[in-house]
Amino acid sequence: MKESLYGEKERVKLLAEILDKMDNPASDIQVIHVSGTNGKGSTCYMINSILCEMGYKVGLFTSPQITTIYELIKVNGIEITELEFEDCKNKLRQVLNELNLNLKNDLSYFEMVFLIAMIHFKNKDVNVLILECGLGGELDATNAVSKIDYTIFTKIGIDHKNILGNTIEEICQTKSKIIRKQSNVIIAPNQRDVVYEILEKEAKYKNCDIFLAEKNIKIEKLVDIKENSQEIDEKGNLKSVNNLEFQDRVKAEIIRNCDFENNKFSFRFGLKGEQQLENLATVLTWYFKFCDENILQNTEKILDRALGTLQIEGRMEKVDKIKNVYLDVAHNEDSIEAFVDYVKKNFGNRKKIFVVGFLKDKEVEKCVNLLKMAGDNFILTEPNNEERKLDSEILKKYFEDKKIENPKNIIISEKNIEKAFLKALELRENEDECIFVVGSFYLLGEVKRVIENYKGRKL
Repeated sequence: MKESLYGEKERVKLLAEILDKMDNPASDIQVIHVSGTNGKGSTCYMINSILCEMGYKVGLFTSPQITTIYELIKVNGIEITELEFEDCKNKLRQVLNELNLNLKNDLSYFEMVFLIAMIHFKNKDVNVLILECGLGGELDATNAVSKIDYTIFTKIGIDHKNILGNTIEEICQTKSKIIRKQSNVIIAPNQRDVVYEILEKEAKYKNCDIFLAEKNIKIEKLVDIKENSQEIDEKGNLKSVNNLEFQDRVKAEIIRNCDFENNKFSFRFGLKGEQQLENLATVLTWYFKFCDENILQNTEKILDRALGTLQIEGRMEKVDKIKNVYLDVAHNEDSIEAFVDYVKKNFGNRKKIFVVGFLKDKEVEKCVNLLKMAGDNFILTEPNNEERKLDSEILKKYFEDKKIENPKNIIISEKNIEKAFLKALELRENEDECIFVVGSFYLLGEVKRVIENYKGRKL
């Protein structure tokens, strides 16, 4: 089974036929379709958390995986079990047999997982479905779903050039084709002008309502709440519920015309980085549109409980077992830029050791030039993807191509991920020095396994 058959043999049409044979599992529920280059996963998880807090039964399909295949398919935050996965897989085989198709030869790995997810969501009777595009849009497997209620575009930039195109225009054109007639189209803030032009043109052509996050929501970051996380109790007071390093509060204001009695909301927001505030504005634009026809009750509490302690795997994820180790899936120019900005603003003059690995289809030179602005020592390794990984020696040449300002910088190539991570630990003179693992989903999964394997041992 191939990892991807993207763009081959009218894949979306074939998948639509398969879904039709399944009686279109998503035909009678609300569907939220999320595309973009950066922030798709964070946006999906925020929406999922809000909907769960509101009492909906929510199916969530995301990609790629960090650790296991089961984390891609969730209902109200609970992963599909191995037994459920295999049961859905057998049902998929039966459907394919009826269409004279074969699981191994006629579907890619991603298509198989997507279809298994749709069977699982049907089995669980979800009433809202969130689908994250794997890549692209028009030719993505998720575009086989027949009805879409909300189409959300996160920040669109350059990525997957070998598949989607060499320019932002080509990439955006591909992504824009997920827009369905008369759906609600929501566009994240701070896009390139050409992105707005292409998306709005496609949305207007298909008679859609268009909502620009930057014209609907204003986000203001308030003073940090130190030492502990807090929750609003029944009397409206804040109470401590768990210990986190720090928590932020934000104020969100609806700046378009609205029918809500109150247009300003203050709540905790657990995700870190300025890019997450952009994602939040996008999510809130969807949220208030979603609630337009409903009476809003305790909106501030819903947002606080849904987003206040929300942590997403691989998004500036702090490792519990080892002090000052952070994991981030940033892997293209825009996301690396956001990552570097956050590190520089929040970790000051502390020594920073980066464990870095990229896939070879990324804008590696641009990413490296950004990383060199923030790190001190660099351990260069190779993500766990044989076909797409970038050789660590080639990556090392990118780092050595231009002089790094600090003459004490150490740059090491270590192909083995476990050895690379342990080397980073060795380079620390004390636990206050920080280690950041960045560059690929495939890298983070392996590092997590390394950390888990050393459970109970002092690293």
